[in-house]
Amino acid sequence: MDDTRALKIAWWVRCFFATVALFLPLGHPHVWRQIDTLGVSLRYWLRWTVETQSPWPLLPAVLHSGESSGLMAMEWPLLNLLAAPVFQFGPAWGTTLARALVLMLNLALVLWNLRLWRGLKPGDVEASRAFRWMPLIGLGLVFFPKFIPDATAMLLVLAATSFLYQQRNYGLATLLLLCGFLMKPTSVIVLALLLLAPELKDALRRALPSLALSFGVTVLYYLKGTRWIQSLAGGESLYRVDPQHPWQALQEFLSELPQLGDLFLQGLSFYAGLPLLFGLAVFRKTRALTRLWLLLLLQILAIAVLDGAHSYYHRYYFMGTLPFVCLILQAALDDLSHSESGRRFRLVLLLLIGGSAATYMAYEWRPFYIETPAERFLAFEDCHELKERLPDWPWDQATIFRTTPRPYPLVGLCFGERVGSERSPFGLFVDSDPLPAGCKEVARAGHVIGAACTF
Repeated sequence: MDDTRALKIAWWVRCFFATVALFLPLGHPHVWRQIDTLGVSLRYWLRWTVETQSPWPLLPAVLHSGESSGLMAMEWPLLNLLAAPVFQFGPAWGTTLARALVLMLNLALVLWNLRLWRGLKPGDVEASRAFRWMPLIGLGLVFFPKFIPDATAMLLVLAATSFLYQQRNYGLATLLLLCGFLMKPTSVIVLALLLLAPELKDALRRALPSLALSFGVTVLYYLKGTRWIQSLAGGESLYRVDPQHPWQALQEFLSELPQLGDLFLQGLSFYAGLPLLFGLAVFRKTRALTRLWLLLLLQILAIAVLDGAHSYYHRYYFMGTLPFVCLILQAALDDLSHSESGRRFRLVLLLLIGGSAATYMAYEWRPFYIETPAERFLAFEDCHELKERLPDWPWDQATIFRTTPRPYPLVGLCFGERVGSERSPFGLFVDSDPLPAGCKEVARAGHVIGAACTF
């Protein structure tokens, strides 16, 4: 079986596992991050439909707002705005459809990038062949189906980089850069591919206006725009939007340097790092491939300067390394095909990559055989049943329900309601939470409790 056919089958298998997972509880890594992002989309829908007096309806706001407006400085919420309308179908179907939207969008962007990069050879590797690996290894395997903006932003910047690489379509390239950078500033590291352009000086010179405009708008948004949004809301943002001092961030990153090995072997490549390391030893030591490795290290350094040690725990910040990982992997596999012994080892490496992908996809289906703790994700069926048991409660009326304080809207997403009030007579709690003083249970469904509260 040739590589093209095998990769097509692998794509279909990945799509099948990811599609089934859409109907399961949100899975690790970063369940809370996904709940946060989904909560912003749901809050948009509530503000457009039931919170008719809500100010600034296009600015992001959180679901667990309490009595405040909930306006929140965060990454530019393009993904949240696009997904908001699907919550007209309720919180359960809205969550599933929002996740499906992101998965389809990311796969469509991969296919578009394969077309845009066809015939281009950064690092002497055919990019369109290498990028076929993106949904199957590393951060792409893990994060493409998750409702966070990092993969989408990376793919938008990758498409823009293809235009700059070929010195064409600068208007579209600028628009894509703006969207990608505003959604996730760490996607800037994808531009390292531009340093492999065959006419580097001309490519950089002609790309300069696009880069200057997109950088300028992004810096303006994160230095001024986010502060203005937070000034409307009052208090501090729950999202990390203020840049760190570069030297301090780098020191933090280096202070936990032993984690870099785990980041490379698992976070960047999900065990594809093993064949990559072997590939470094066996494939031709060409100048172009050496540059690929150096640029990959430069990307890691750039994230260290931007985010410090925080990036070890939020590995999706390294999403922009995925194209380089794919290029290096494809280079290793191509070189191993030149000899009989190399082809045998190439098969072993492919089996290792396939095995690691299968392991993760089985992990993605864990809710089939391991119950998801209620503290991590609530069953929508429980919340729907509790609503039916309390028909006289003010559901879908912009009510702010009393809940146990949490840094993410676990209960709000499940019920499709604003939460976080400290004064509301209507309380919604997880059964593992102690009821606050003055609250008395009136109904229960599964792991969720409705309680009547007095001040």
